[in-house]
Amino acid sequence: MMSDRDVAILVVRVPDAMTVRLQGMLAGEDGLATMRCRDSDHRIQQLWSTPAQLPELRAWVDSLPPSLHVECLREEIISGENLCAVG
Repeated sequence: MMSDRDVAILVVRVPDAMTVRLQGMLAGEDGLATMRCRDSDHRIQQLWSTPAQLPELRAWVDSLPPSLHVECLREEIISGENLCAVG
């Protein structure tokens, strides 16, 4: 069962040269997600949102121009009770 404390994470790969551009575009989406670097060596970013907004976030990422080279790797739902264990 979902809680209002649960977090949805869309894990994406983004070329270094496009990270700032993606972050700027995401900032224009007013609360859709927060971007967090997960692994800079492998260009992995996490887009943190709510489970309710995950379909909208996926659609937004799918609508990005191919020139950004954003690759969706996986989705995760983290229980609010386990957030302290995420790192």
